[in-house]
Amino acid sequence: MNKAQEILNEFDELDEVSDEEKAARKAERADAVKFAKELKNKLEKSWGVKLRSSVVAQAVNPWIQLRVAKFGEDEIPNDFRLAMVKAQGGSPSDPDNVSYGNVRSNMVSAQFSEWKELMKKGVVK
Repeated sequence: MNKAQEILNEFDELDEVSDEEKAARKAERADAVKFAKELKNKLEKSWGVKLRSSVVAQAVNPWIQLRVAKFGEDEIPNDFRLAMVKAQGGSPSDPDNVSYGNVRSNMVSAQFSEWKELMKKGVVK
């Protein structure tokens, strides 16, 4: 069984959640896993950097994290990091080397819904 299926099966163990809510959460998690893979592939091509993606387990609106595969060698382009922070309403202290919250040179992380919003705003192309 793969990791994604293990995460999806976690919800079967939750007795206090209705069957309908379990099904909705599983569907959202499956959508997030698929989206994370597509996002990773898209940004790898755009940036020329090998990435790893993961979906962080959470009851509602999972987090998607992208990190560089070669820590210390590769980094996420600063122009993307700056645009991402600004789109989320932040103001980094050093716009020439953004490291702010969940946005760092080696990792970026946001909730599934935030990634979709970043695509709508044109931050992720």
